[in-house]
Amino acid sequence: MVLRLYIFIFLLSFSKIKSQESTQHKLDSVKQKFISDSTRIFREQRFRPYANIDFRNTFIRSKKVPLNGFQIGVTFKERHSFAIGGYRLYSRFDLKFRKVDSLNSATESIRMRYATFFYQYVLFDKRFIEIDLPFEVGYGSFSVARVDSISKRLLPPEKDPIALAGLGAQLVIKPTRWIGLSTLIGYRFVRESFTFNQFSKLDGFYYSLGLWVDIRQVVRDVRFYGFVRRKYRKNLKRIGDS
Repeated sequence: MVLRLYIFIFLLSFSKIKSQESTQHKLDSVKQKFISDSTRIFREQRFRPYANIDFRNTFIRSKKVPLNGFQIGVTFKERHSFAIGGYRLYSRFDLKFRKVDSLNSATESIRMRYATFFYQYVLFDKRFIEIDLPFEVGYGSFSVARVDSISKRLLPPEKDPIALAGLGAQLVIKPTRWIGLSTLIGYRFVRESFTFNQFSKLDGFYYSLGLWVDIRQVVRDVRFYGFVRRKYRKNLKRIGDS
């Protein structure tokens, strides 16, 4: 009788130990899966998409002019961004100036359009602050249409190609991981062949102030908090209830 009791206690203890080992094995497996999935989500990507809608202010003849455009490309190893883009002075923002000569005066409408190749290097990137160095080269056209102030007659327009380069610095303040404030200041060098270049100097500073959004971090957090961590907690609860 005593022997049977010992055998029963031994089998019961052995079964409990095996059950604990099985539970621990399941917990370890779930934990390793959670770590693996989390690491994959937050890993550094070799290539990822890059996009930017740019609303700049620039200066022509010391007057502020809106210059809007876009950039689309890729970011390599989180430090180097390569993109192509396009910019223009919208026709609704045409500038009108008075030019006086020995005959009469004229009102001028100015348009500028160009395509760019863009490169940006991330110089400094921390939790709340990022500093970038953008550089671009471009090619396009610059045109001037004149209207005679006396006869109101449209004079022959002048149009010529332009080549340009720009260099700047961008500061991003990131109060959250998703959204921040971006400020950009730079200088544009333009080569053109207008005979009236003395009236339309195109070199000059530009700046912008806008919203910075890290879509990559939004996707990461949605995947992690919305799916991976929720699944991990459900699996822990299921193991604990079994």
